[in-house]
Amino acid sequence: MLMLPWDCGYADYQPQHGMLIPMSGGEAWIRPEGRRAYFAGKVNKLRYEWAT
Repeated sequence: MLMLPWDCGYADYQPQHGMLIPMSGGEAWIRPEGRRAYFAGKVNKLRYEWAT
């Protein structure tokens, strides 16, 4: 198994209930020949519950 470094980035921060939430992002492996993306996503719906 070859362990590779990885990188992630998030963007399009939007205010949601007093917090700034990133609405899009992606991850990539950093290979000797260059960056190779393995995930890109966008938040379409957000739901959460506060811990008590």
